Amino acid sequence: MKKLCLFILLIMAFSMGTKGQKPSITLTFTAADKNTYVQLDSIRVSNISQGVDTVLFYPDTVLVLEYTVGIPGNKKQEEGFRVIQNGQNPVTDQTRISIFVPEKDKVGINVIDVRGRSLLKTDWQLDRGYHSFSFKSAESGLLFLTATWRGKNCTVKILSEGTANRENALVYAGFESSGLIMKSNAKVLGFAFNPGDSLIYIGYAMTPAGIKGSDVLEDRPQSSESYLFEIVEGIPCPGIPAVNYGEQIYTTVQIGTQCWLKEYLNIGSMVDSLIDQTDNGIIEKYCKDNDPDYCSTYGGLYQWAEVVQYLNGATNTTSWYPVPNGNVQGICPSGWHLPSDFEWCTLTTYLDPSVDCNVTGTSGTDVGGKMKETGTLYWDPPNLGATNESGFSARPSSYRYTYGAFISDIGLNSYPWAATEYNSIRAWCRTLYYDSAVIGRNGNQKSGGRTARCIKD
Repeated sequence: MKKLCLFILLIMAFSMGTKGQKPSITLTFTAADKNTYVQLDSIRVSNISQGVDTVLFYPDTVLVLEYTVGIPGNKKQEEGFRVIQNGQNPVTDQTRISIFVPEKDKVGINVIDVRGRSLLKTDWQLDRGYHSFSFKSAESGLLFLTATWRGKNCTVKILSEGTANRENALVYAGFESSGLIMKSNAKVLGFAFNPGDSLIYIGYAMTPAGIKGSDVLEDRPQSSESYLFEIVEGIPCPGIPAVNYGEQIYTTVQIGTQCWLKEYLNIGSMVDSLIDQTDNGIIEKYCKDNDPDYCSTYGGLYQWAEVVQYLNGATNTTSWYPVPNGNVQGICPSGWHLPSDFEWCTLTTYLDPSVDCNVTGTSGTDVGGKMKETGTLYWDPPNLGATNESGFSARPSSYRYTYGAFISDIGLNSYPWAATEYNSIRAWCRTLYYDSAVIGRNGNQKSGGRTARCIKD
């Protein structure tokens, strides 16, 4: 009888231990720039399935995600006091901080720099629930924001670029009684996770040339994984690191006040270069030498009427009527549009104030170099002045002549459309050159085939 009781107790202990165990998966991150290892500054991991995210800061490049099988954990413990950073890192303007308070009481918030110097200190009387704050920093570098509730401290790291002409500020941004949606049996420091969830990873690093760069990856990990970020110049647009359109992933880049897709569009069905694209309700594209692999690498080529989707009666030989007011979506995804001549001007003068937007022809000093992808993998040598400092990452593209042939050397120039007419048979476009760092602005024949970029509404 004693042996039987002992056996039952052992079975119960094993069962409780098994049901209460927390398996985990480990995500390991490294980064390279053109096969050269680079040090990651930070890594943002967003769980699209759960609506939460977290940030790792160097030297932390490994994320362990725990999830519970069997008996859920104690809800009171799961909903303990915590601080979650929901904003972009590195922080260029402001970041959003969420604080969960288990019971109403005073919460102190203190921000210090790496030298321990206090930059901001304030107290708040907060009800139970999730409270959001917007933090703006006048300091650059690594900062530590610590929230204190009933003697418990929670700290997040903020990698700030700072704005010297303003003061440090913490602004209350809102309250939710139940706030973030988190599963009580699948979270790590507020990061809810189940195997198979859709995760987006953004890695930030400096390139060997000292330019801020990033890369965006997506996965649904079921087990431990190792990821390599291929760092490219430029920082994703806050909150919109990538766009899924036409079963393809386009990454984004923030340049000044504008948010751009980082690649030329490759959307639509390929048609033979000897025929015109038509208003048939189907997006049509040309690919150099009628080879779809060219479109996959360099983007599709479109006649101007096709790229604006025949808006207001637009054709390649007549002007649209009336001239549209506002954005022209054209073949861009919802929420995005084709850049106007004015928006191209905003981009280029931001990068190079010497650009003259009233000139037909070339202008500027180094704007083209700041927009071109570096190296000669895609561009013909010498790819003069290319730094891709802006992250625009322009590759060269072919060009379809009006009679259906293509420029033979694809590595020479890049020819993106604007949504603005030049006259009834021509529209504005920009040109980037393999042998120059300037930019071209010309009115080109609508019936030719050129690339298309999209800008956020």
